[in-house]
Amino acid sequence: MVFIFDLKKMVCCTRNKKKIIMQNRSIKNKNFWLVTIIIFFLIIRFMLFFHNFTAPPVDEHGFRQMQNLMTIRNYYREGINLFLPKVDMFGSSVYSVQELPIYQAMTALLYKIFVPQEFLGRFLSIIFTILSSIFLYLITKRFFESKIAVFSVLFFLFSPLVLFYSRTIMLEPMEVFLFLASLHFYLVWSDTERTPQLWTATILSTFFILVKPMYGIILFPIVLICGINKEKPLSIKNRLLVLSFAIQGIFLLMWFYHTQTINHLFPNSFSLTRQLFFHWFLGPLPQHFNLNVYFILFARILDEICGKVGIIFILLSFWEWKNLPKAVKTWSISSFAYLAIFTNINLIHNYYQLLIAPLVAILMAVGFKKILDVIYSRRKLFIFLVIFALAYANADYSKRFFELDTRTMSMTNLIKQTIPANSKVVYIDFSRSQSMGNPTYHYLTDTKGYYFNWKFKEMDAQEIFALNKREHMDYFVLIESPPEAITSIFLRLNSSLLLTEKDILTIYHMR
Repeated sequence: MVFIFDLKKMVCCTRNKKKIIMQNRSIKNKNFWLVTIIIFFLIIRFMLFFHNFTAPPVDEHGFRQMQNLMTIRNYYREGINLFLPKVDMFGSSVYSVQELPIYQAMTALLYKIFVPQEFLGRFLSIIFTILSSIFLYLITKRFFESKIAVFSVLFFLFSPLVLFYSRTIMLEPMEVFLFLASLHFYLVWSDTERTPQLWTATILSTFFILVKPMYGIILFPIVLICGINKEKPLSIKNRLLVLSFAIQGIFLLMWFYHTQTINHLFPNSFSLTRQLFFHWFLGPLPQHFNLNVYFILFARILDEICGKVGIIFILLSFWEWKNLPKAVKTWSISSFAYLAIFTNINLIHNYYQLLIAPLVAILMAVGFKKILDVIYSRRKLFIFLVIFALAYANADYSKRFFELDTRTMSMTNLIKQTIPANSKVVYIDFSRSQSMGNPTYHYLTDTKGYYFNWKFKEMDAQEIFALNKREHMDYFVLIESPPEAITSIFLRLNSSLLLTEKDILTIYHMR
């Protein structure tokens, strides 16, 4: 009897072991396919980083890219000075101080180490985007399970805005990295109260606000809500957090004073005067209370950050609003406050919403996980199909950002064939499509001088004579069709007509 009982026990144990082994194999199998899917999309995304990698920067927001490239080129040729960046379209070379030019200095350093090629600026932005995705994963994993953290990274990387701007020669990819990195270290310090984490966060955050101060409206409320000790207002933790904010405030005030001093000595249309600050960044007061403005901004966020496939995930995430961590709720509210305060710049340029992309990715991942919770069969196939549809739709949508301005390229090629590099050139643009201080022609033709747009400043004969006499310009280039009154001015000047292409450009050489 004892033998039979032991035999039955052994059979039961064997069956249980087989069952456990089968369950473990099933779990491993599921994890294998999920990891495979994630790696597959990460490889595709890595390849998309290098789309149009060596193309000239005449795509979406080429204006801002070439402004940065102009400063980078001057740093490469004349030496890196963070306090005195130069641009070439307000005279031979004029100091123009706006944000702290860390990105431009880093790219110029890469120019010196390797070769002076534009793709190095793109490479630096790609590195910052990859680092941003790592910190986004770490932040999300603090509040949610690892699946949501992984999905947030995928949704972030395949966002239409991120697909394009992650490989542009612009400051925003670096700003996203500094934002997420400083937020991560602040959150770690809030939990551990280790001072090295706090000072790391402080350094990163200081660079973050010196480059783009208005983005601090998104970061600091999150840090304050998560880091403050409400039970002990005078605790060491609270004092250290106040000290961290105070240090950043002092550096920011010092930088503002420096920018105002230099831009007063070297005035140009990029100078951030008090009047320009309120006009450009904040916009008119009625704009802030216009509901149509917010409909436009939210429609753009849904279209250019979520993508059409991801809109349903965002809506589902707000169904879970009560269960969201206070950091994510604060992040959402501070992002809305940022849009409400700086409505004008957000309306004019979409790249100012790039800093909202990590939050949108987290909310999308929360909504996506809610859908997965009610799907019990073929879940891996569903994940693959949804991410594939989202990636394809967003990549297709972002194609319009990558379109090159072939007209500008053809005009600059004609100018380069006619005018030697380093010449002093005045560009007068009659196309009414560019803004004042456009760096495009001076950068692409490697010339110095002035750029005027007829839409913003109509020049008469006296102004042109005075400019030529004062600066001794080598060439005047008229973009598109000038009025007859302008062409007659150059007949009275000691100039010769070098090139004329009807409705494209006219070039005069000053003798």
